[in-house]
Amino acid sequence: MDTAWFAVDEDGHVGRFETGEDGAVPNAAANEEGIDSFMLRAVLAARRLAQGENPPALATQPRHPARIVFAIDAAHDAPATYRSAIESTAARLVPGARIVREAAPRVCASDAPVTPEVIAKLSAHPDVRCVLLDSELWEWLDEGDAGIFTYRNEWGDGPNPGAYKRANLPTEPIVASDLPGDLRAELAALELPVRFDQTEALHLADHMTDDDAVCYGEITLRGEVKAAAPPVAVPKRRSKSPTRTIVAILVALVLVALWAASRR
Repeated sequence: MDTAWFAVDEDGHVGRFETGEDGAVPNAAANEEGIDSFMLRAVLAARRLAQGENPPALATQPRHPARIVFAIDAAHDAPATYRSAIESTAARLVPGARIVREAAPRVCASDAPVTPEVIAKLSAHPDVRCVLLDSELWEWLDEGDAGIFTYRNEWGDGPNPGAYKRANLPTEPIVASDLPGDLRAELAALELPVRFDQTEALHLADHMTDDDAVCYGEITLRGEVKAAAPPVAVPKRRSKSPTRTIVAILVALVLVALWAASRR
């Protein structure tokens, strides 16, 4: 299947599960193709920006519209000045931008692609700390601690769709409550009764039935071939009794003879 799905643990930490070719996907889990994964990355980027990390500056201005994440620094420490800076940059230049981090530096993410002209203005604005394009966002986050647990399907002696092994251990993992409301509800749709920071490997079969997940091919979560369903018995139609058929014919002949006699 080669996709990714999400779940939260008992502490609300978010886990991303990469299926590879054979991993199972729980029916209740949010699939990466079905959520706004850019907004999730924007939240992860906001955490790194707040820790003082600086992404590389834009090498060249984009030629096509792109979704962006941008951080705003206040010209002064006074809250009023900071609020003014927010209104003059985020609201005026990128209408509809969503705030993914409230505190300084305030980090915003565009709901829709932004034109190259607007991106150029933002990049040159004195109160804008940085601008990240969607394509650069993926690369920057992959270089460090993104704050999200990652598990990958573990191949044993053969396919084992429900087996997942932890691939990283974030130092400051995000929790679902850090996410925007709609995204939070999607990622928290499935809660696994474990703690990701204490669980190096897990098996879905320990927490759900085979019917609760989708596997590639006719196999169970533990990689066993599913038993073929027994054939459905089709009741045979009873053939009419020959005796009943003969009686019916004789009755018909008698009725015809009586009708003919009455016509004479």
